[in-house]
Amino acid sequence: MIRFVVFIVAICLWQAPASTVFADEFASETVTQEIHVTMTGDDGDVRITTRIMAPQGPILLPREDWLRVTDMELGGETTPQPDTGEISADRHGGKPVYVTLEGRLPPLERAPRAVAFSPEGSYLIGSDWLPTDERALHVFAITIDTPAAQTAVATGSRIAARTEEGRYRTSFSFEGRASGIGIFTGRYDIHETQSGGRDLRTYFGATDASLSEAYLTASAGYIEQFESRIGPYPYASFSVVSAPIPVGLGFAGLTYVSQSILAHPYMRGRSLAHEVLHSWWGNAVAVDYASGNWAEGLTTFQADHALAEAEGGDAARKMRLDWLRALADLPSDDNRPLTAFRSSSHDGQQAVGYGKAALVFHMLRDEIGAAAFDNAIQGFYAAQMHQVAGWDDLRVAFEEAAGRDLGWFFDQWLTRSGLPEISLSGAAVQDDGTLRLTLEQTAPHYRLRVPVRVDTKTGAQLETVDLRSGSASLDIPLSGEATKVTVDPNFDLARLLLAAETAPILADAMFDPALQRLEMAVAQGFDEPATRLAGRIPGLAKDKAGVAPEDMTSDPVAVIGDTASVAAMRDRLIAAPSPPESRAGTARGWAERTPSGQVFLFISGDSPEDMGANLEKLAFFGQRSFVAFEDGQQVSAGNWPVLNSPMVRDLK
Repeated sequence: MIRFVVFIVAICLWQAPASTVFADEFASETVTQEIHVTMTGDDGDVRITTRIMAPQGPILLPREDWLRVTDMELGGETTPQPDTGEISADRHGGKPVYVTLEGRLPPLERAPRAVAFSPEGSYLIGSDWLPTDERALHVFAITIDTPAAQTAVATGSRIAARTEEGRYRTSFSFEGRASGIGIFTGRYDIHETQSGGRDLRTYFGATDASLSEAYLTASAGYIEQFESRIGPYPYASFSVVSAPIPVGLGFAGLTYVSQSILAHPYMRGRSLAHEVLHSWWGNAVAVDYASGNWAEGLTTFQADHALAEAEGGDAARKMRLDWLRALADLPSDDNRPLTAFRSSSHDGQQAVGYGKAALVFHMLRDEIGAAAFDNAIQGFYAAQMHQVAGWDDLRVAFEEAAGRDLGWFFDQWLTRSGLPEISLSGAAVQDDGTLRLTLEQTAPHYRLRVPVRVDTKTGAQLETVDLRSGSASLDIPLSGEATKVTVDPNFDLARLLLAAETAPILADAMFDPALQRLEMAVAQGFDEPATRLAGRIPGLAKDKAGVAPEDMTSDPVAVIGDTASVAAMRDRLIAAPSPPESRAGTARGWAERTPSGQVFLFISGDSPEDMGANLEKLAFFGQRSFVAFEDGQQVSAGNWPVLNSPMVRDLK
């Protein structure tokens, strides 16, 4: 049974003299940079003092408009601030550099920035507010002092926390990049437990305190799971910290999560697991961003995908299909090689850096086997802990575990943009009773192990086609009369999805920047709610003019209005009978694809009121082919069956 302790700290004003800013709790640490942050009041005023012990290369001073240098010492002697904002290596000569900065944190805004103040919570993320040198990794000693009613947490391992002379003071040790620092303060209740010899904490507001036990239990489970698969957890503590901004960020020893989503069950599932795993990948083992960010893909594979595999059913298959859909939707300019993905945040390159990279690790496990894959991961972590590592270091680890060269694998998946395009060009039973299967791929040719499922009247056979050139054939002995062949049935390959291989989904239209809105007459009272709803669809810019039916291009089209008008227009545009789901509920949205490949998004409501609350949630169902609502509640949702996939051949 886990026991929980709650700390609610009330404190008064205290300021430490400069000589005692850095306490002796770091005496056993080989500290290379000390940071002390003092919140001097209740309005965002902050004092930052830092000391770089033996600086390497030039030191860059912050150029933030809210922050100014008030004191600077080189080797213990006061020195003026350089006009260039840079202390050259010749000037400091490797001697300790001590800098004091003061300012007022900018107020929290709708569009989050790297530093901000609010009464509910303040934060300093990254290193733009901090003097930094050229050392790749530092051992940071971080101490934070906060005013009354505030507590604080930082990246790394918590060393100590105490109330002293009416002031809350806490200290952390963190080994890593300056850009990986995060310092967070807020009106938090701290809930704490121990698991596996480490401290786990939540820093939540009073209204979310009831969620702490579930988060602490889940965090303990994920840490135990990842330790068994990777190696020892690299920090003495782990914290889940409530954020006043819409984020989910993983740091060394903590995750910073938007307060507005803490109560959602998915946050304690794959999202929390993903952020916990970032304590290993991206923090304990830092990323050589110049060669590409491997950490997001590996974290996605070992956290999100692993949980989907453990869930069973088709959860992992669906996740891989979602990744392939996102890659297929990428504009050509964004479809870059993995070595060009150097971001550490969710942005337009997420499909490549998260999804494609995760698929690469999935295929690598299939290539060398699960046991060798696990050995490689453990060896990589042991060798690279508290180092900066790149894709080449991963390749070396996997080659050592597999006992063979894998340069060809990493070269084709890391350095090429786009994806291979494969197709099923032939499937026929021969006179000798074998099934001859022929696959083709367009140039540039990849070296692929293509999974194939052959359904027979006595069961399913799983086969693999070795495809290395423009085409490959395989004669398959059959255990019974063959009825169907499916190529890559579980979407195990990173490849370009073919047209008609998947059912159309709402996202195919909603998020396409080329989406057109069809002009048409609607029933009285529907013009305003239909226009308002269109403005909430990402693909329809507010100033985008509608198009008449005769002026439509082949890009996706949105048809929005009352139920009767949309149904009539749908029958005019598509010859096939309308699906029953087009009449479900009192408001609904569904996607259809014509034989030519054009996608239509239909959105309709029985009344003007149904166009409001009922359909505001439409974007949350982007991966569905259809969804229907009534009285603000979802009454149906699902995906159309795929009837004529080009990767399936009916042999009956």
